[in-house]
Amino acid sequence: MSQAKRADLIAANLRATPVQATPNVVPVDDFARQVMDDLFDRIRGICSGWRSAWSTPAVMGKAKEEWLAEFARAGVNSQELVDNGVRALRQSKREFVPPPALFVDWCFGADQLGLPSLEEAYREALAKTHPAAAATAIWSHAAVYHAAARAGFSNLQQLSRDDGMKLLESKYSQIRREIAKGNSLPPVPVAALPQTSKAADPDLGNAALQAIRARLKGARNV
Repeated sequence: MSQAKRADLIAANLRATPVQATPNVVPVDDFARQVMDDLFDRIRGICSGWRSAWSTPAVMGKAKEEWLAEFARAGVNSQELVDNGVRALRQSKREFVPPPALFVDWCFGADQLGLPSLEEAYREALAKTHPAAAATAIWSHAAVYHAAARAGFSNLQQLSRDDGMKLLESKYSQIRREIAKGNSLPPVPVAALPQTSKAADPDLGNAALQAIRARLKGARNV
């Protein structure tokens, strides 16, 4: 199957009817099977140690069912997302086949979507959720802002680095999946601008100055 061909609704092609004899196997139609066959061929071309995970055709067939089930749960439903995962796999230089859950995470990876990395997002969120900066902060991307907002500005300031990173990671992952599925994010709120001061009225200013001088003159004459 051509890699350029979109595989929209891969997960939707999974039949909902469970298999009673082998509950862990998710039945698939021919189209979804072709998509997974193509993906496994690509993975075997990247990971030299693929035989350690898929030692026999039977084991590989079961693995494909598991991967399709993971794709269905996560919403990996387009060729573009699958390609994201394949690119990340190449970049990882892994010798062995990754677990399906890790591959799914790569499908929604920040770098694959043109977003800041988790480390960059955390540093930005920590700096811009500080009370001294929150009101005027300019965020690099709406995804980072909304991940921080869902995590809670005060939580990010109070938690340790490890706990804060884990919290932000879960929210950032949700945001990335929403973006990858074509959902748009609300715009980042614009910080309130200081009110523009009104231009001074010279007549009022002169009158006020004359009144002050008159009071001072009267005070000297007492």
